[in-house]
Amino acid sequence: MAATERGDAGRVDYLDGLRGVAALAVLIGHSWLMFSQPISSYHVTDGVAALPAVLLKIIGHVSNSNSAVCIFFLLSGYVMADFGQGTLLSFPAQMVRRYIRLAIPILMTSSFAYLLLRFGLFRNAEAGRLFGEWAGQWYQFAPSGPSMVYEALVGTFSSGSNAYNPNLWTMHPELLGSFYVLLINAVAASRRWRMTLYACLIAYYLFDYLPLFAVGALLREYEIEVRQLDRFPGAPITLCIIGLYLCTFPDATLGPKLQIVYPLPEFNLDNARNWHSIGATLLLIGVLTSRAAQRPLASSPAKMLGRISFTLYLIHVPILCSLGSWLIVALAPYGYTPAAAFGLFVTFFTCLVLSTLLSPLVDGSAVSMSRKLGRRVDELMADDKVPFERLSSQYPPPVAP
Repeated sequence: MAATERGDAGRVDYLDGLRGVAALAVLIGHSWLMFSQPISSYHVTDGVAALPAVLLKIIGHVSNSNSAVCIFFLLSGYVMADFGQGTLLSFPAQMVRRYIRLAIPILMTSSFAYLLLRFGLFRNAEAGRLFGEWAGQWYQFAPSGPSMVYEALVGTFSSGSNAYNPNLWTMHPELLGSFYVLLINAVAASRRWRMTLYACLIAYYLFDYLPLFAVGALLREYEIEVRQLDRFPGAPITLCIIGLYLCTFPDATLGPKLQIVYPLPEFNLDNARNWHSIGATLLLIGVLTSRAAQRPLASSPAKMLGRISFTLYLIHVPILCSLGSWLIVALAPYGYTPAAAFGLFVTFFTCLVLSTLLSPLVDGSAVSMSRKLGRRVDELMADDKVPFERLSSQYPPPVAP
């Protein structure tokens, strides 16, 4: 008989909230890149007129999109480790489930981008000539339905192909990192062996994003020990503050910068990515151990953002490049600053509203289908008498804080 599934990894409200806030930071960061140039062009000597410019530059640092991606990868490692330890599904069934969970939302949102491109609704090339290069670098090709489907179902996972959605570059490390974490939990029966394999994963991919999955998984493994940090007054919130500071480290993205001193040593390779990875790790440790940080992240608005986070992450760039660009082109004759301010406001809330409306379809259908297909894989394997039982023992769910 096929193995039965014990259930999903226990959802933790404040971690869902953290994922939602990270998705919001990506939206803010990309909106900032698209709309901030006219507003942020004022110099500090311009008096009151410079206040919006300074504010936007601060927002640009706080909403660092690359740091948000590092948080996503850490949380995925944590969740995959928890799922791998708590499910009775075989490893092949787990991977089928993970792939379907990612692929269906990608296919739906890439189809949305394809239709916008097919009917000429992207105005980002024109907007880029007015407001800077960032908006104009996407969707400069003829649409192809087969190419879009291939990218959504294969290319983005195998090579990070992202022609129909710039954010899809993250899906290659997302699926590969999930594969490693689930495999380690399937083959390693003891925590000592899992820790050894995670250490090997970190060492092999040291200057890459994949170590974040191993770090997230280790935080799940040693969650009880990590929570002992709350015995030291001020330590958890200090970690949050240091983590947030490192997460604001400027990266190579375009857009105006606020001059902040970062007395940090240089890494040989991707300096910003490495500091973002360290900052995101410290932030997650702080959140896991700080009730003060957990409370706002477990609030209703944060949990709502968590529910729509994947849809919001996938859909906002096509909206920025269509509606946002159209507003820039249409309103630019009335002044660049009013066009930027109004376009930012309308596009930002459109992304939130559409993500809320579409999330049950985009995300909900993927969750439902992934569960069914995961169970079906094990049923077929059992019917064909090809058992692939889990090699690791079962573990208790995360201890509630």
